[in-house]
Amino acid sequence: MKLPDSETTTRPLENVTVLDLTTALAGPYATFLLGSLGARVIKIENRWGPDSCRGNAPYLGQCGVSLSRKDENDISISALNRLRNKEAITLNLKHADAREVYADLVRKADLVVDNFSRGTLDRMGAGYDFARQINHLLLHNGIRKPGRTGHRQSDGRNHPGPKRCDDDLGFTE
Repeated sequence: MKLPDSETTTRPLENVTVLDLTTALAGPYATFLLGSLGARVIKIENRWGPDSCRGNAPYLGQCGVSLSRKDENDISISALNRLRNKEAITLNLKHADAREVYADLVRKADLVVDNFSRGTLDRMGAGYDFARQINHLLLHNGIRKPGRTGHRQSDGRNHPGPKRCDDDLGFTE
């Protein structure tokens, strides 16, 4: 059996651009999968608070694999996994100049994925309404916990308990 030539095989999301404003696990993994399916994924991180996976052991460096960083150039294996197939930029969306750069990215994007707490992007002036004014065809996926509506709606408090599969994992309108 002959496998398809990767040079001639198209991937289903080849013409899709995703802006990745996620951290931790669910969001970076979701956007990693989109990148694996051919999407152009642009990871947007804050210089002062990058994706937490960058600090996860084990690390890979010139001396091999270790449970702690031996050199400033050592990189988390978790970051190697979750950040592959992604381009990267650092922006502090609290600043107007960074929001202008973000607006340029939104103009060309098909999808924004974030997992900030509810209202965080809005408070920075870079939320759904901001993005939708720039690109009315844009889809925005917010991965949230606790939930969008009902007794688990986010009220700024920590809600203990297991994550339900019907909590806000869908597209916002």
